[in-house]
Parts: sequence; structure tokens; C-alpha cells
Amino acid sequence: MARDAGRAQFFHECPRQYDTLMKMIDSLVFDDAPKYNEFVEVLMDIKREAKLRLKSHFDWDADMTSTHSTTHSISSDAEGEKAVREEHMKKTAEAESKDREIIEPKELLPPQRPPQSDGPL
Repeated sequence: MARDAGRAQFFHECPRQYDTLMKMIDSLVFDDAPKYNEFVEVLMDIKREAKLRLKSHFDWDADMTSTHSTTHSISSDAEGEKAVREEHMKKTAEAESKDREIIEPKELLPPQRPPQSDGPL
């Protein structure tokens, strides 16, 4: 197969899971429905192995197209240093909070039952 000939060179210095993803893609035939939850798990494994935040966005995520900017006006260096420290502590706390969250693809969660009714309405 032509894809196999240069695979080692193609994936040189890439996460080992890239080869896994390529094998998953190559195993599909035209009528197959991709098992997206399996692809997501491999991508999440790459994030875990690279010690990236699990909630961080992938490059192709749509919500990464917008930008946010904040400007602070500070009257003295001491106040500026304090504001920078507070902002850093806030962002660090937010990042640590997000890191503690566990991501599970929706396909892997058990089905939810509809609420039970006490009788006719």
C-alpha cells in the first residue's frame, strides 16, 4: 500500500497516536459511519500524554476564531504589579479548575431516562 511506504518518515516527531488515527481512517470503507467517539478518545490521549489541559481547544474548534482583549489602566508600578499578580492567580485557578474536570464523549455516557409522570395531566 502506498500509504505505508513513507508512514514512518511522515509521522517522524509526531505523537505516536497519529499512526493510530491513520490506521483507523484507512480501515474505513465508503459506507462506514466513522466512530467519532473513538477518534476523540485518541485525540484526548494525545492531550493527556502531552500534559495539555483536557478542556483546551483544538486548532480547528470554531469558537477559537474570536478573540478577547482586556485593557487595564494603572496609575503606579506597585498597583500594576499587584494587578498582574491577581490576574495571574485568577487565570491559574481557572485553568486548574478546568484541568480537574473529566471529559467524556456524549456517546460513552449512559442514556438518560425521561422523567416519570405521576398521572395524566
